[in-house]
Amino acid sequence: MDLSCLIIDDDRRIAHLLDLILTMRGYSVVATRSLAEARTALVEHLPDLVLVDAHLTDGDGLELVPWVRELPGGDHVAVVVCTADHRLTTLLRALRCGADDVVTKPFGVEELELRLQLAVARRNPSPAAA
Repeated sequence: MDLSCLIIDDDRRIAHLLDLILTMRGYSVVATRSLAEARTALVEHLPDLVLVDAHLTDGDGLELVPWVRELPGGDHVAVVVCTADHRLTTLLRALRCGADDVVTKPFGVEELELRLQLAVARRNPSPAAA
């Protein structure tokens, strides 16, 4: 799998776990801990997948979603929000911002993997599926 992923999570343990899971599944991973670092990383290289925490120390992770969409090529980036916030309002807000999916913490590895695969496939359909 030649896919790249940007992880944005201010919890080192979660970021490390996500990095490990995705690296083991063939993703090329860059992990950042803040919105500022994420914006810099996104300008330098637009990944296939962005996995962002809804609540970050330096701001609202959901604000990054429309920002990604406005970047050249951003409409082909799958954006999945990963959050410990189980409120329906957060889920709806993430989807209204343009997120492809929302994964709640704690998450199961198989569920996470499937949701990410589906999000990437929806943003980049294969020619055979078209």
